[in-house]
Amino acid sequence: MVKKRVEVQRISHDAEKLNSILIENFVNLQKAVTNLATKFGDLSIQISKLLQLFEISAKSFSEKLATAMPEIE
Repeated sequence: MVKKRVEVQRISHDAEKLNSILIENFVNLQKAVTNLATKFGDLSIQISKLLQLFEISAKSFSEKLATAMPEIE
């Protein structure tokens, strides 16, 4: 009987250790996902600003091109 009790205690201790490791890994995964979501948000903002810059540049280029070329009637 003593052997079974020691074995049950060891299994219980191993299960607690496993649960602790799983919880720690899950928390670290949540931190990584949160960090990734923040980085994607920042990237989205930067891409929007880059697109705005391209739009402004294209508009400016077309205006300069229109004033440089003589009108054909």
